[in-house]
Amino acid sequence: MASLPTTYRRVVCIQQTADFARATEVQEAPLQALIDQVDANPALILVRVTQVGMNASDVNFVAGRYDTRVKPPYDAGFEAIGQVVKGSAFKLGQWVGTMQFGAFTEYLVLHAKRVFPLPDGRPEWLGIMVNGLTAWLALHKAAGIKKGETVVVTGAAGATGQIAVQVAKAAGCTVIGTCGGPVKAAQLRTLGVDRPVDYRSENLGEVLKNEYKRGVNVVFEGIGGEMLKMILPNLAVRSRLLIIGAVSTYANDGDFGEVWSDVIPTHLLLPKSIAAQGFFLNHYMKDFPEAWPQLVKGVLKGELQVAVDPHVFRGIDQIVDAVNLMAEGKNIGKVVVDLTGDVQAKL
Repeated sequence: MASLPTTYRRVVCIQQTADFARATEVQEAPLQALIDQVDANPALILVRVTQVGMNASDVNFVAGRYDTRVKPPYDAGFEAIGQVVKGSAFKLGQWVGTMQFGAFTEYLVLHAKRVFPLPDGRPEWLGIMVNGLTAWLALHKAAGIKKGETVVVTGAAGATGQIAVQVAKAAGCTVIGTCGGPVKAAQLRTLGVDRPVDYRSENLGEVLKNEYKRGVNVVFEGIGGEMLKMILPNLAVRSRLLIIGAVSTYANDGDFGEVWSDVIPTHLLLPKSIAAQGFFLNHYMKDFPEAWPQLVKGVLKGELQVAVDPHVFRGIDQIVDAVNLMAEGKNIGKVVVDLTGDVQAKL
């Protein structure tokens, strides 16, 4: 492995707001402090981060929505892959992935038992950590999808949606996927989506009402707002509504109670015995050992397609641009920032 630099850079939240650019700044810190942690604890490893993944929750994290007790400054991001450069728990050069807070950094200290060992450094692995695990576990463990059911995935061309539609198809379901624009609709067809719905040119509520008269069985919903309102009247008897987020509200400042305005009328649930539940990935950690190998096998065999957004972002200073692209819904698949240029330039 190459020699280590004396300093590294990381993205730090300095004020809590949903505006990622205003919320964060790039700061430089001495690498020796991280090296000392690894030297003092054989369970720790030092990882040179090569690529980081963007998630809608990056905005929520810097906005202070997950834990109101956490106050700035704190490190941003929570998804990265890289290579082990120090520590005895892995061979040097081993590729690993992490979903640890503070992942928007050039170097990161990780507990060896809390990483995903990877066979290589391809960016597609970023698409099956937060996104892939959310899709697989929400559909299989929370919703219990069954062969022959009809599943709606909102935001289906996004990083999580693209995995969710494939998980549902692999389970033998009919899949309806919402997206914005004909390019994204075409992408969904390549993933096997039975009925892409471009919300810019079609009304989802009318599509469901006219084409799926028996109702839909499972909804994988992460948009909220008007999208959710159009779905609710079109649910089938004993259907399951999974709430994984509400990205249409995330751009506004405030905590979840202030920005998340969706209301699910209970009078629509009772007559059809509809089950509505939230899904938060951290509550399903005990199921990771079952889901993770399935996702890795799917990628290695070419059975699971992970689209990496074609926009190119290089260096830690471009993380803010990558987050903004994702937050504006302009991405197709997983938005990734390559950090190798920054690190190599300093060696």
